[in-house]
This record gives sequence, C-alpha cells and structure tokens, in this order.
Amino acid sequence: MKNLYLSLLIFAPLLIASCGSTESDGHETAYLIVDAVENVSETPPIATTPWEGIYLGDQSGYFLTKPSGEPMVINGNKIPVPGSAYTITITGLGIEVMQVAKDESMDPVFYIGTCLVDAQSDTMAQLSCTCKEQSSSKYPAEPELDLAINLTDQTMVVNGNFGPEFTGIKQ
Repeated sequence: MKNLYLSLLIFAPLLIASCGSTESDGHETAYLIVDAVENVSETPPIATTPWEGIYLGDQSGYFLTKPSGEPMVINGNKIPVPGSAYTITITGLGIEVMQVAKDESMDPVFYIGTCLVDAQSDTMAQLSCTCKEQSSSKYPAEPELDLAINLTDQTMVVNGNFGPEFTGIKQ
C-alpha cells in the first residue's frame, strides 16, 4: 500500500504533464492551472498571558528561621530581617524581581528567572518560578517562588524562600 502511494506521488505529476492538447503544428501543449496561494504570515503571532504585568507587594519584617521552622538564635538573640518592598515583573514565563529593604539596610537586589505553569483557569493561574540574584556575589541567591495569581482582581500571593507570604497587586 505504501508503494502505491509513493508511485502515485511520483508518477501523478508526470501523467498530468503529459496530458494536453495537440496544436495544429503537431506539438502537444500542457496547461497547468495554478490558484493563488493565500498569504501566510512570516511572523507567528505573539501569545500573551493573562498574568503578564507589574505587581507591587510589601512583606513585613520577620525573624530568620531554621529549616525546621524554629527561630534562628545567635548569642541568645533572634535574627531580624527587615520588611521589603517588591516589584515583580512577569512577561510570558519570564520573571524579574526587585527587592528593596524598607529600612534601607542594604542595596536593592535584582533577580531574574523563569516560571512554569502549574495550573491555570479563566480566573486563576498558579506559577512556580526559579530566580537568580543578579550581582557580583560569589554565591548569588537562587530563590524559588510560588505565585498564586487571581486573574479577576489582579492580585497575587507570593510564597517561597523569600520569607513569609505576601500579596502583590497588579499595576
């Protein structure tokens, strides 16, 4: 069966070309009718995602904790972490995060990363993101974030190893 299709594919054009009309001088003329081909766009359309945009969020200060969840203590004191203001920009599945300490105890920190879609519906999207600190540090931070985005009211809840959960609002 495969050979039959292959033969038709090869010989059909030859058969069509050999059919034609005979002119008065004895030469056979083949006519080929070609329909106009519809224009095809060379650039594919850019898919936009409903969660794209800039989100602003504030995180309260907290104390550093061990992986077990208990507070980390040095010389009898808990280690405070100041609150931070976040600007989270999402474009498609790319993410950029700017973290600014509210007490100006450190310079702003910039992270770039990518996200995966864990779940999506008309009203929500759940993304898992991995970022990398953009600095000259020998050991840049590589935070992981879980974003629960409400597509209706344009808010997001941010969880991960940035510290306690906080909410961001789309601008």
